[in-house]
Amino acid sequence: MKNITTALACLLFSVYSFGQCSHSFNMADSYGDGWNGATVNIIVNGVIALEGATITGGSSGSETFEAATGDTIELDWTNTGSWPSEISWTIDDGEGTQISSGNTSNTNGGTAFCPPPPTPCSHTFNMADSYGDGWNGATVNIIVNGVIALEGATITGGSSGSETFEAATGDTIELDWTNTGSWPSEISWTIDDGEGTQISSGNTSNTNGGTAFCPPPTPCS
Repeated sequence: MKNITTALACLLFSVYSFGQCSHSFNMADSYGDGWNGATVNIIVNGVIALEGATITGGSSGSETFEAATGDTIELDWTNTGSWPSEISWTIDDGEGTQISSGNTSNTNGGTAFCPPPPTPCSHTFNMADSYGDGWNGATVNIIVNGVIALEGATITGGSSGSETFEAATGDTIELDWTNTGSWPSEISWTIDDGEGTQISSGNTSNTNGGTAFCPPPTPCS
């Protein structure tokens, strides 16, 4: 099972590596009067992703462009302006990390990078009944980021039960009590995250399920 989970995580990372995210082209002018006519195109894999970037006045400016992990970024200086010695620039990737810098003599913009999306994992909703005869008609939906992840959870008999649902690190978990049953005072619950750590607990008067967490995926080999 662990090998299958790892393979799926690696597949998701591979697929996402072709998805684009915003990168930032940050421009600076040491004199503070703009780029004096200098303009540059940002080229991603041979295609213009940002055309005619410049500062029309002041000491700094920033524009964004789209690129995917592994894409090659280049600069095409269409005009170096009347004071190219005042010009400098940097490029930040999708995580905000600087990947390149230079002036009008530099055209290498570095290699693009986008952070992978959080991968969902199983969380556990643990139900308990203090009398031991089930939840007597009580039912609850588990809501993850506003969407039902587990519908109609209940104990039909006995003192305990558990069900799993999927959530990713940072997701907001809420409970929607569709029925509190005939003996709500007997009901309690807890939620465990993807590492088995309890992140919330309560009874039928509680709806805050906590914040989801999944352990980091095993590195792809």
